[in-house]
Amino acid sequence: MVDAEAVKKICDIYDWDGKGELDLFFLGDVMYALGMNTTKKVCVGLGQTDEEGKKFAKFDDIVEKVNAAKVAPDSSGTYHDYVELLKLYDKNNNGTMMLAELRKHPCQSWR
Repeated sequence: MVDAEAVKKICDIYDWDGKGELDLFFLGDVMYALGMNTTKKVCVGLGQTDEEGKKFAKFDDIVEKVNAAKVAPDSSGTYHDYVELLKLYDKNNNGTMMLAELRKHPCQSWR
């Protein structure tokens, strides 16, 4: 179970109009703000939309969705998934990657 008050506090940040509803476009952002690494597939399965303003949910419903995402199988990537991602950058098929490729690595999006 997640802390319902923490979820509602984060939802309140995304509640631009003060209606007590969250645009489901931001469902993945709420989960990320809670420290969850939920996949887009799980978020879409719980109602996340690709455009703003299409679908809304009350904060209590969001708490239920976050709890459902937390217990969903395959809700986040594993170490094996990360290693498979790194293999995409192994151009010489020898278990190494070039420094130039490392600079473009997806985990270093801050650069």
